[in-house]
Amino acid sequence: MMFIEHCNKMKKFLACCTQQENEDKRDGRRLRRKMVIVGDGACGKTALVTRMATGSFVDIGYIPTVFETDMTEVNTGRETVDLVIFDTAGQEDYDRLRPFSYSDVDVVLICFSLTDSDTLLNVMSNWVPEIRYYCKDAPIILVGNKKDLRDPELSTSCKSSTHSLLTDSPAAESAAMQETSTARPTSVFEDLIRPVYKVNAPVKHSEGALIAGRIGAMAYFETSALKGDNVEELLLATTKAAVLGIKKSRKYRPFTDTLRSWKSVQALRGKNS
Repeated sequence: MMFIEHCNKMKKFLACCTQQENEDKRDGRRLRRKMVIVGDGACGKTALVTRMATGSFVDIGYIPTVFETDMTEVNTGRETVDLVIFDTAGQEDYDRLRPFSYSDVDVVLICFSLTDSDTLLNVMSNWVPEIRYYCKDAPIILVGNKKDLRDPELSTSCKSSTHSLLTDSPAAESAAMQETSTARPTSVFEDLIRPVYKVNAPVKHSEGALIAGRIGAMAYFETSALKGDNVEELLLATTKAAVLGIKKSRKYRPFTDTLRSWKSVQALRGKNS
């Protein structure tokens, strides 16, 4: 009897949730989507989250995050979305706790540091398997952080583009093959990562774009939380991926068109303000 009563209560609860969701749609209320950000410790996740949520950079030194949540309002031009951001811990000590933040996730950002190629190696060996296991139906966007620290280390011949919406471009893969060393990393993913791996070296745009294509990411962005480079574009692409879902997000053209029209709207607002 207790079990039957519990099941009936659960059915009523689920029915109420469904009814509330339908009422939200009829009333035109805002959508709410959940984003989870993962990556190695000290790769710039929390600074990026703060920039996305508040629009400012806060330098408080490195304080390891356990779990933090923020929410920001994103206007995509067609709809206003409340994006809930879950910032997670990258340390191994929290490997058992981190999966609790993956429930009902709509989009995942996998981050690495553009100043350290080892963090890109960990994307392949640690983060992609974990996300594919717990969040197999969620779109993935690969993000390179600390662009402001990486750029001075690269030669002037580095590509100027800092985000790629067509991550499976053959040109990007060819460029990465020519520009990088064939140092052999000690990883089970060495066949995938070898063409772009250098020990403790800065990561070029073409290298990150190549890995993004190989892990099936929806897009690849290089950002600077300090200067705000590409943060707004990333926020928009993340929101659109969360709304569309993994199947529709694989059609890259809507992302390209959306970013183009969104930039035009922002430019017009800047002139009128």
